[in-house]
Amino acid sequence: MKISEVFRNTFIGHLFIFLDINIIGVDILPDALGWFIIGGAFVEAEKVTNPQMAKRLAIMIGVLSLPFTLLSVQQMIQTSIYVELLHTTMLVVSVVFYYFFFSVCLDIAKLYKQESNVRQMKYIFLPMQIINLLSLAILIHLPLVYRVVGVAFTLVGLIVFIMFIVFLWQMKNRTSGPIFDEEI
Repeated sequence: MKISEVFRNTFIGHLFIFLDINIIGVDILPDALGWFIIGGAFVEAEKVTNPQMAKRLAIMIGVLSLPFTLLSVQQMIQTSIYVELLHTTMLVVSVVFYYFFFSVCLDIAKLYKQESNVRQMKYIFLPMQIINLLSLAILIHLPLVYRVVGVAFTLVGLIVFIMFIVFLWQMKNRTSGPIFDEEI
């Protein structure tokens, strides 16, 4: 798989996760499918550190997010303790996934001497992980506070996620060309 294809598939997968388009109560862009697309992006990336771990974690999150795709809102409300436990587990696994994902991105950038990409990744990775870890800590220890500050976390998370999507698109464009045509 070419480097630009890895970033294209990761970009498309994150769009599935980010966009919730419901038609007659059915999400036509399910999060689980997005995570499976992201996992598939790392299938053949062998020249970089830990692509298989990123792939496994993305697939694990996809499996964990299947109930959110299959259950109605009413069913999720009735099983709220399980939904919160599942959501917390997904947050923990996603923190670890993004660590491995960014390590793969750093390896790609270093492999092709893309120093500006390395700096840009650090500016995105840190806020993204801080938001994930803070929301996880507050969700676990102070669930009532999480409901109150959840809107603020959502807005800040939205901004950082948009920055992340733009970064993926830029990496896809920066890694397409004859220099990057070899398989990774």
